[in-house]
Amino acid sequence: NAIPITSGVTRNQFVLKNTTDNIPVTGYLATVSPSAKVTFKASYASYYTEGSTVESRRSACMSMPFNRMVATDHAANYEAVTGDKVLMCTNGNFFDVDTLHPRGYLVLEGNIVQTYDSFPAPYFAVLKDGSFAIRPFGTPLGDVKEAVSGYQWLVRDGEPVTTNDDVTLAPRTAIGLKKDGTVVWVAVDGRQEGYSMGLTIHELAELMYAAGCVNAINMDGGGSTTMAARYNNTGDLVLQNSPSDEAGPRLLPTCLLMVAET
Repeated sequence: NAIPITSGVTRNQFVLKNTTDNIPVTGYLATVSPSAKVTFKASYASYYTEGSTVESRRSACMSMPFNRMVATDHAANYEAVTGDKVLMCTNGNFFDVDTLHPRGYLVLEGNIVQTYDSFPAPYFAVLKDGSFAIRPFGTPLGDVKEAVSGYQWLVRDGEPVTTNDDVTLAPRTAIGLKKDGTVVWVAVDGRQEGYSMGLTIHELAELMYAAGCVNAINMDGGGSTTMAARYNNTGDLVLQNSPSDEAGPRLLPTCLLMVAET
């Protein structure tokens, strides 16, 4: 069922049968056309703080304390500080659960909070010309305005790149790009008996490939997998998926926000 988020952006719910044991898998797939008047913003829990400015955030970004909050609070803080409207959001980088340190690249407003910190991860980026890209680790950040890292490639240069020896079913989050620049953004529920047990990495790669992605990466998943959306550019952000942690949506150091362009 396709639900409009804003012009050029839709969110579909899907139910599949897992190829491992033929049990249902429920997920959510958003497509963002190149014509959509939106962009993406990285969010870090200590970055968009009350009273901060572009200049103060630039000065403070290298010494921010590690922190975390639910995805919808990331969105609310961003909106309160910038006045822009967040239309969708998901979890972002993998992170160390003990230190809350996000792994891989993290760039906000052109400020390089960290490079890949010895974690050789590909990253999703908004470039300074407004276009989107998925790049391998080691790619210079000079033209990058926003970036969050995944964990591994799912599709690269038009081909799935994982093997089928992975048998772990789990909640998953992924982002990809089609050849025409369309963004494909996915959250798959898992670890919930009788509803959805999730996908293997191989199955997630096949899903992104079937969705038309020429490049796609696996983002943080498991209990972190979260997708919230605002319907028809109105109302509040509504949680779309069913996070697997018993306590509810996980507190996250980073998120990826889709924002209406003004």
